[in-house]
Amino acid sequence: MAVGPRLAAAAAKGSAVTPRATPLPPHPPGSERYATASCGARGEHVLRMPDMLQAERIQRFIAITSTKGGKATPRELIRMAPAMCALIGACWYHRERMVEAAYPGADEPTDAEVRAYGRAVCEELQAAEYDLLDIMELFGAAGPLLARATDITAMAQRRLAFSDAQQGRSTLAS
Repeated sequence: MAVGPRLAAAAAKGSAVTPRATPLPPHPPGSERYATASCGARGEHVLRMPDMLQAERIQRFIAITSTKGGKATPRELIRMAPAMCALIGACWYHRERMVEAAYPGADEPTDAEVRAYGRAVCEELQAAEYDLLDIMELFGAAGPLLARATDITAMAQRRLAFSDAQQGRSTLAS
């Protein structure tokens, strides 16, 4: 399989989904914060709900890159790969392998920063020979986790707004 120079460089420096020094603990069975996806010969992958700030930002990025209605063409799926991979990277919880790409450190990363992160995750996955179908499988499992994380945030905002209206002050004040 021929790879581009950036993928070859990523594989050469060992950043293609590298082994963890210490495996992560198993995820708690039955927890709604975790999901699994099957990636063919690579077996089952565990994904974990992203933190709320990441979830909100990645959801906005996915919304601006997604297709409008109908089925996505192969070209559109490839164009959406950085958005899908940004979510996969934020949810990655493989016990033995890690994605080295670092999520942007700012609380409000720009679309360009989230895109760069998604591309870096995508390059790592491709260098480790994950294909578009694997990426779609992982994204499909991560999607409900994203929805759950953003739903929790929305519920908290509604509850805070309701409390403020009822009491005429913030519920956070003592």
